Amino acid sequence: MKFQLPVQVIYKTVTQLSSVAGSTNKDDIVQNIYLKVQNGELVLRATNYGLEMTTTLALVDDGMSVIEGETTVNASKLTQVLSKMPNTANVHFSVIEDEMTITSGTSEFVLRVRSAKDFPVFEEEDVTQKIVLSQKKLKSIIDRSAFCVSADDFRDYLKGIRLEADSSTLSVFTSDGHRMAILETTLDVPVESFLGVCLIKKCATEISKLLSFTDDLVELSFSKNILVTQINNTRLSSKLLICGYPNVRAVIPKIFTTYIVPRAQTNDLISSVAILSSKRLNGVTMNFDHNSLQLRSENSEHEVATAQLEISNDNEPVEISLNASYVNETLNVIRSQNVKFSFSQPIAHAMIEAESYDDNDCGVTAKYVISRVVV
Repeated sequence: MKFQLPVQVIYKTVTQLSSVAGSTNKDDIVQNIYLKVQNGELVLRATNYGLEMTTTLALVDDGMSVIEGETTVNASKLTQVLSKMPNTANVHFSVIEDEMTITSGTSEFVLRVRSAKDFPVFEEEDVTQKIVLSQKKLKSIIDRSAFCVSADDFRDYLKGIRLEADSSTLSVFTSDGHRMAILETTLDVPVESFLGVCLIKKCATEISKLLSFTDDLVELSFSKNILVTQINNTRLSSKLLICGYPNVRAVIPKIFTTYIVPRAQTNDLISSVAILSSKRLNGVTMNFDHNSLQLRSENSEHEVATAQLEISNDNEPVEISLNASYVNETLNVIRSQNVKFSFSQPIAHAMIEAESYDDNDCGVTAKYVISRVVV
C-alpha cells in the first residue's frame, strides 16, 4: 500500500476522524483509523461503535506513487505526526506488513499498523424518512441548542437533541432537566408524515463541524435506528437514541410578563456578579423593576456582589434567582442587541429569547427556559 497527499488535506481529515475514533479500551481497534487505497482514491473511516465517519479523498498520482491496499493505524499518533509537518509539503505513506512509514522532506516516522479485516462497519438499514434543509440552517440549530444537552443524566432523552418534523415545520428540543432550548424553523422540503427522533449529542456536534454557513442543502436520512447524512466528501452514520420523549411543550409559558434588556451589558454584569456566588448553585438574583435591573449574589462566607442596569418597563416588579452560567451560555448564542426575559405565574422559571431576528439567525427562532434556583 502506497500513496501521497498534501499535508494540509490529510491532516484536516485525520483531525476530524480522530474526534470520532476511540473507546474506553485502549487496545480496541476503533482507536485506529481505517485507510483504503482504491481506484485513485483514499477512503478513511473512524468509529466509536455509536458513530461512524467516512471521508473520501482524491490522491496525488504521479504514475508511480499509488499502490492499492487497506490497513488501520492509531488515530492519535497519526494526528500528532501530521501536526508536526509543514502545511506546504506533500506527505508520503508506505505500508509494508505491519509498519507504516510516513515521510515528508527529511522527516520520517514509522508506526505500527493493524489488519483492516477486524475493523467494524455500520450495518445499512432501509431509509424510512428524510429531512432536507440548508447547511447554515442546520448548523445554526445545532450550535444554538446542543449546549443545553445533559452530559451525565440517567434519563436517556436528556442526552440528545430531539427533532420533530411535521409538514414543513421542524421543531427542536434539548434539555438537561434544569434548562431547555426550543427552536423552530421551516424545512426546505416538507415531510410526508410526522417524524420524531433523538440525535446523540456527539453526532450533532460532529455534523456541525462539517457544515458551513451556505444555502447548500443537506439531507438527513433516517431509518428505524440510524441516521445517515452526506456532507461534501464526508459520510456520517450514527445510532439514534431510542427512548420516549415527554411533552415538553407543556412547560413553555403561555401568559407572561416580559422585560427587555441589553444583551451584551446584561451578560457582562451577570458574569461579574457571579464571581462571589455560591459555587454549588452559581446563583445570581435578578430583580426587574420599572427603571432598573438589579443583580446580586452572595456566598457562604457572606461576601456580596451587586450591580445595576437601567431599563424601561411598565410591568410589575419580578425577582428570580438563576444559575449564572446557564444565563451566560444562553445570551452567548443569541445575536440580537436586546433580549426578552419573560415570566409566568407562579415564577418558577425564566424564558429568554431575542427581541428580534435577522438574516444571521438563518430563519431559526429560539426560546430558552431556565428554572429558578433557591439561593
